[in-house]
Amino acid sequence: MRGEAIGGGLNLNQKLKRTVLGVKTVVVDQSLWEIARSNNMATWKKNMEKMKEMNLEAWAYLDGLAPNTWCRAFFEELPKCDLLLNNSCEVFNKWILDARELPILSMLRKIKARLMTRWYRNRKQCEDDWSQLPLCPKIKKKLDKNIEWAKSCHERPTGKGVFKVMSRENEYVVDILKNKCSCRRWQLAGIPCSHSIACLRFERIKLEDKVAACYSIEEYRLAYGHVIMPCRDPAEWQKTNGPPIEPPKYEKKAGRKKKKRIVHPSEKDEGTRFSKHGVIMHCSVCNSTEHNRRKCTVLHPSDRVPALEKLPVRRNLLQAPTAQDSQCTEMTIT
Repeated sequence: MRGEAIGGGLNLNQKLKRTVLGVKTVVVDQSLWEIARSNNMATWKKNMEKMKEMNLEAWAYLDGLAPNTWCRAFFEELPKCDLLLNNSCEVFNKWILDARELPILSMLRKIKARLMTRWYRNRKQCEDDWSQLPLCPKIKKKLDKNIEWAKSCHERPTGKGVFKVMSRENEYVVDILKNKCSCRRWQLAGIPCSHSIACLRFERIKLEDKVAACYSIEEYRLAYGHVIMPCRDPAEWQKTNGPPIEPPKYEKKAGRKKKKRIVHPSEKDEGTRFSKHGVIMHCSVCNSTEHNRRKCTVLHPSDRVPALEKLPVRRNLLQAPTAQDSQCTEMTIT
């Protein structure tokens, strides 16, 4: 969203950093994240109306974007993932950062060696530490957090697994047979939300049985159950009739070698400082436009002793002093 320009050449990221209609930028930024975290259409429309009242230009920009790329209310329910950021890609990119500087074959061999170690470590941890757990530890923590939130939910059964749940000022419809809730958190993440947990407790159903199967220890063990076999030494590789694999031709270029990747124009951040071109500066003491704080007459009254005048410079040192020079010297001594 940083690369798209709106009004006056400023992008949305810069717009949100300014004060909009007397509202602090923290409130505007919070409103933007509330829209992105909306789980259903009703919440999305409600938060968009708030943004429209706060900043019409930012609302028009968000309304022009494809909502299925940044808002949970339009995400598909099959992947069981409600992430809004691409931190997984950034972490993997940092993980192979040193390997990317190597030639192609050395890079692949180093990445493979790291994957072999990671596969073994995760498989060992699953077999030794998590063998008695029904769910992965992080998923269990999320489920426990939803259990705490379920204390404020009041369920009313209607039949055939359908419940009406009242949580504070809102009402939700839960179907425990289809694993659905009108808030859509259960469908998006695969973990029962606080509304569905209240209904499952009413029916005496075990909560772990309603969590998506991809979060179970068995599925985790299957994901890392395969063994990545190591390769033999290159000296033992079978000779083929193909052309030899040689490194690409390298031409040394002038200047220091770049370490950072090439950033796309849409990823460049223009900074947080704005140009003061055309802005009328005021004195912070008397609010005058003719001077600043350093030359303010209120802070620095004019009755102070004026500075001594500079003596005229004589170009010819051998020249005899004049009457004017003698008079200046006397004034200085006095």
